[in-house]
Amino acid sequence: MAAGMFSLVVGCSRQRATLKSQAGLSPAEIRSITHMMGTTQVPKAPQRIIALGGLSELEALLVLGIQPFAAAGDDRGLRTVWQPHMKDQLQGVKMLPSRRNISLERLAALQPDLMLATSSQFQGNIYPQLSQIAPTVVLEHRQFWQENLRLIAQIVNQTEQAETWISAFEQRLATLANTYGEALAGTTYTMAFYFPDQRQFELMEGDDLDLAVRQIGLERPLEQSKLIDERGGDARRFRISLERLDLIDTDILFIYYYQYPTIKKASELPELNRFLEEEPVLRRLRAVQTDHVFMVPAYYWFHGGAMGLPLAIDDLAAEVLPLFT
Repeated sequence: MAAGMFSLVVGCSRQRATLKSQAGLSPAEIRSITHMMGTTQVPKAPQRIIALGGLSELEALLVLGIQPFAAAGDDRGLRTVWQPHMKDQLQGVKMLPSRRNISLERLAALQPDLMLATSSQFQGNIYPQLSQIAPTVVLEHRQFWQENLRLIAQIVNQTEQAETWISAFEQRLATLANTYGEALAGTTYTMAFYFPDQRQFELMEGDDLDLAVRQIGLERPLEQSKLIDERGGDARRFRISLERLDLIDTDILFIYYYQYPTIKKASELPELNRFLEEEPVLRRLRAVQTDHVFMVPAYYWFHGGAMGLPLAIDDLAAEVLPLFT
């Protein structure tokens, strides 16, 4: 009975929101957007956009010059925060408690005229409820950032700006490849999370940044990709123990982290520094011996899209590539 009453409340709130956002709109003021969940009729000039994923769609909106009406934060333990690299641009935006625990009732009360979400949010199959509150467009979680940006640009009528942004990024990669490509030939790298309590690393492979650094000229060992391929599934990651450190014995080791925003070298990170002292085997890694271990901010290196990836490439160009000239 309680669930039925809640559905009724959401339905009524949805009806008020839809009447407010769609009332008086002519066919010329509405466009059809095709996405992974079907085709959705959205207003051509949405005024109350809610970004539910807090990641790729939020970055896309910001680089297109669109500030959402509300957006979900990013959960880290018990904290709910904006990603640090976008915090300044989100001043005045209503913050929703969690992108992993969406309150349908609160969304309905905000009366959005458009909602953007990612496919990773739909393990509980809440798309039908969301689409009853307001037109909802869902982005592919595993889709390349360029395609997500293009889709959102189509929705907000900023396609030219999106193509300019994508072209500038591709040109940046081409310039770095021309500058450093010859010097980087044969240089291998690893991207991984590090878990000190478990004495493990987790290899990460196949994301947008991974593809970008390969375009510049760095190489990922074939053994890593083969191991991940053999595992199968959508997740492009694999945990390794100290017994398989040969898999990360590369020229460069990038370790994702969420804390310590000023740290750039492994020797400055307290946990990893202690780990190096306790596990002498790590000191045999080439990257450790040559001081080519870099602690990189996971919030835009690992999660970054249209906004975060250029920042990661800037870090790479400033801190890493000059070492190989």
